[in-house]
Amino acid sequence: MSGKDVCLVFGTAAVCWMFGYYWTKRQTDKERLIQTNEDDTEIKVPPPDSYLITTPASLSPPGSPSRTSAQLIPRNSEEYIRLNGNDLEEDRDHVGGQWYDAVILHASEDEMAARLCQEILQEQVNVPNLKISLPDDIITPGTPTLDGLAILLLKCRLVIIYHSRHMSMDGLMLFGKQANIIQSLDDPQKRNRIIPFIVDGEEMSVDMCTIQPVNYTNDIRSANFPNFKNKMERLFLMWRDKIA
Repeated sequence: MSGKDVCLVFGTAAVCWMFGYYWTKRQTDKERLIQTNEDDTEIKVPPPDSYLITTPASLSPPGSPSRTSAQLIPRNSEEYIRLNGNDLEEDRDHVGGQWYDAVILHASEDEMAARLCQEILQEQVNVPNLKISLPDDIITPGTPTLDGLAILLLKCRLVIIYHSRHMSMDGLMLFGKQANIIQSLDDPQKRNRIIPFIVDGEEMSVDMCTIQPVNYTNDIRSANFPNFKNKMERLFLMWRDKIA
């Protein structure tokens, strides 16, 4: 097999393993609710639309039993929204209270092409103060690259995957791509925020088969460029409304 075929095989195997791991973990966490009593421990299965919150004994109100307590919070309740709605507020702390509109995840060999893509989006798309970045510009100095790639959705409204022929041969960016795809499938707040850019007609990889791609063009004189431009304008404005 060629080097590319080997990368594709290992990449596909890694995707399957990561999906299986996260799916098993999610199902296990969903089915397990441990409620500690004074004399015994009882395991209960929570309703599907509920959320488990535990309160340490040290934080329990005066007069309550001196042990860790657990309670179920319905997902549509104000308490659940208050607890989970803060996630996006906390995300803004990473970038001084501001969101990037998008980050372009790309293979190392596509650095110059990704910079050109960044320039085209910022100069041609009619969205005020559009903030497009590359991973190296976002990851905090001193942060391990793998850790930085895994939290792009905490800093950016959208993760654009520059899906060229080089992506399948860059192990580091394959990890970043798969980590963010899994998060978008597992976390409702991150759903639909992965945007694959199809470059030069490259076929979609199996791990993105359920994601709607965008046909990227870097030629502003092309007859296809207005469609690309208009689609990106709608996406950027829509996600600005959703994540202010």
